[in-house]
Amino acid sequence: EIPFPNDIATRPDPASPTGLRLDASLIAPTQLERNLRGQLDTLDGFGTFAPITVAFDKDLDVLDLYNRQNNADPRDDGVYLVDLATGNLTPLDFNGGHFPYTVNDPGQYFLNDPNTNAFNLLFPVTGPSANFLHPELPHETLREQADDLLTFYERATRTLILRPVVPLAQEHKYAVVLTNKGRGTDGKPIVSPHAGINHSAQTAELQPLLARLPGSGRLEDIACAWAFTTQSTTRYLESIRRGLY
Repeated sequence: EIPFPNDIATRPDPASPTGLRLDASLIAPTQLERNLRGQLDTLDGFGTFAPITVAFDKDLDVLDLYNRQNNADPRDDGVYLVDLATGNLTPLDFNGGHFPYTVNDPGQYFLNDPNTNAFNLLFPVTGPSANFLHPELPHETLREQADDLLTFYERATRTLILRPVVPLAQEHKYAVVLTNKGRGTDGKPIVSPHAGINHSAQTAELQPLLARLPGSGRLEDIACAWAFTTQSTTRYLESIRRGLY
């Protein structure tokens, strides 16, 4: 229902290293799920190397977005991931080959497995998702299906999947920025679901954003933005080391 990760899904906690805790509902149909949600609520932020997802109500022009994100000019990108403390831009993988999605030795996993010999275990290997660079050319082999797999967008749910190429800094606040250069297949630029470019609860924390964007950083270029905070990962280990020394 919201882009994820997102500080909208947290609550203030002054005892937390980040000042936040995740706020997952404890209401669930099974005790297992309730226990898991309770454990989630002990986290003080989101993953430092986890994918970022945002869903749309119409299809994205994934080929145009792929070309923008993989050229040498960051000023025409459709998506940015910005460290609000330092202004550093984190590179994102758009079918750049940084993450393996295929297996080297496909085979049968169970009796009558319908996907026997499929190289990919996560995304569809048939239809337009399989060969997004050249949808007019159908795949002839399973190896081609694996090589041309669309890994940053799930067509079934119109969900953009952003994966940081390098781990994010712990206990930092990041902004995800979608610019109006990203477009749907109808040619129209993407727009925010809010009255403004962001949820009103995040206006203050997104205030440093304009000074951090490449180029002129014009407000009118931003279609939508949201913020999230990364969790503490080595804080306790560092405390233990300081105590030992």
